[in-house]
Amino acid sequence: MAKTGPTPLEEWLEAGEDDATWVLTSSFVILTMQSGFGLLESGCMPEEFTVNIMSKNAVDVIFAGFAYWLVGYGLCHGTTAGGVIGTDLFALNTGLDIEALTDVQNFDGVVDYFSHYIFQFTFAATATTVVSGAVSGRMKFVSYCFSSFLSTIIYCLAAHWVFNRKGWLKELGAIDFAGDGPVHLLGAVNGATHSWLLGPRLDWGADAESGAANSIFGLFLLWWGWLGFNCGSTFGITGSKWIVAARVAVTTITSSVGGGLFAVFFSLWQNRKEGVIVHHGCVVNGVLAGLVAVTASCCAISPAEACIIGAVGAACSEGCNLLLRGRKLIDDPVGAVGVHGASAIWGLVAAGLFVDRNMLGGDQLTKYSGLFHGGGFRLLGVECLTAVVLILWTIFASTISFFIIDKTIGCRGTAEDERLGFDWSEHRIKKKHREELAKLKSRIKELQTFRDSSGGAKLLEGEGEKAAEGAPPQFDSITA
Repeated sequence: MAKTGPTPLEEWLEAGEDDATWVLTSSFVILTMQSGFGLLESGCMPEEFTVNIMSKNAVDVIFAGFAYWLVGYGLCHGTTAGGVIGTDLFALNTGLDIEALTDVQNFDGVVDYFSHYIFQFTFAATATTVVSGAVSGRMKFVSYCFSSFLSTIIYCLAAHWVFNRKGWLKELGAIDFAGDGPVHLLGAVNGATHSWLLGPRLDWGADAESGAANSIFGLFLLWWGWLGFNCGSTFGITGSKWIVAARVAVTTITSSVGGGLFAVFFSLWQNRKEGVIVHHGCVVNGVLAGLVAVTASCCAISPAEACIIGAVGAACSEGCNLLLRGRKLIDDPVGAVGVHGASAIWGLVAAGLFVDRNMLGGDQLTKYSGLFHGGGFRLLGVECLTAVVLILWTIFASTISFFIIDKTIGCRGTAEDERLGFDWSEHRIKKKHREELAKLKSRIKELQTFRDSSGGAKLLEGEGEKAAEGAPPQFDSITA
């Protein structure tokens, strides 16, 4: 069929160089979040998994990037078929001809997909990397690579419904400014499904953190990246969009403050019998939950409302993770299900309660305000529908992708791999203390051989009573 005019996306992209610069800068900031996710996850796992964790965050960019370029961008932002799936823009390979634009004085009518593409790709990479934390310590590296590819496709179909201007949820009036649903909720449910199907770690429940400082440093990088995530979702600063971007920065920070405040006081109450104790993990996840919770509505709420949304989001996150750990339902080392799942559900509900359509710029206009701003239950109903649809879709698609991988190359590492750590079994990274342990075991073996000889037996028999008191553990117990 011949193209008769610009598509809705092309009309929207006729913005000019100022908006493109804003979007590109935000995209680069968002990509630093991969470092944050890697540091956060590595701080929650034993040292023997650190390289594996960082490598997984790298392949999230590699394999998610390939999937997004090949089919993802088209599925998400191509011309819609019934509001369900995109039908073009696959393997995007068409940029602007600079030579043909040498005489152009005003670029406001020029369409360039590339700035839009790179920003939307960072969303896909983030949705994919949430899975990494939930399956940490169990999923084989090569299997995770394929999972990253398939998870990107799962994300892109759902993102079409919410982000594409002709997506069916978008047409119903769904508001999700920066990806609470397709990015965070989908990522959390995807991770929870994979974790459930993989089963728990062999040493689940053991204190296995290797670097609390890593987790806190990861929080700072994610905090920084989230500002690019949310503020960049204005897709520019021209017209009234700079006003929205400034508001988004304030509401994003204020919501994280609300989440952090709840976490500090909750941790103090939780540890009240031990003294004045604030656990770092609770604070880290509280701040992140506050950031997740405000992501859907940050463009159209007040700072006071943002603080409330962040605090409730942190409460939802902590309550969810405590339930999962206490009942041993899902082994989630980093708490991704609570932070990205429970908080995202609340974030979508909060949009249906707090959004004020009068605060939105023209490009983000919606017909409805939230319940607390005179909009009735319409928007709240649409937001709840969005959450339910995304959960059901993700469970269905994630289960299929898991079994495809599991039946072909297998998903879970062996018990021996988990015991040794994936840094060695998957990447052949030697740890200094493991080399020392190997030397110690060799020395123990020599001593056992000496003990079993006649001279060693007589020596041990004569020295037995003398060494009985305060004796070190027997060789057999050391090597067990």
